[in-house]
Amino acid sequence: MPQLKKLLSGAVLGAAVAGLLCAAPAMAQDIKNDTKDIRQDRQTLQSDRATRNGAAQQLRSDRQSGNTGALKSDRQTLAADQKTVNQQKRDLRQDKRDRRQDVREK
Repeated sequence: MPQLKKLLSGAVLGAAVAGLLCAAPAMAQDIKNDTKDIRQDRQTLQSDRATRNGAAQQLRSDRQSGNTGALKSDRQTLAADQKTVNQQKRDLRQDKRDRRQDVREK
């Protein structure tokens, strides 16, 4: 009976190790995908900030030149661009959290 118990515990341990070895490549792929998402989010955030900064510059120049007719649309554009930047920042933070979680699970 003790030999059977030892044999079964060895088989369970072997299956567990085999399961971990099979899961390791999948976890590594998850981490790579998260890293790729972070890189893309950073690039998108950078371009969104450039767009937002251009809208802010346009608002300033219209204000200085006294072009009051364009101020309302400039403000709306700036607000929309700022919302986009904020959403990209949230996405980037979430992708970083996902990657950290995958690293911890690995």
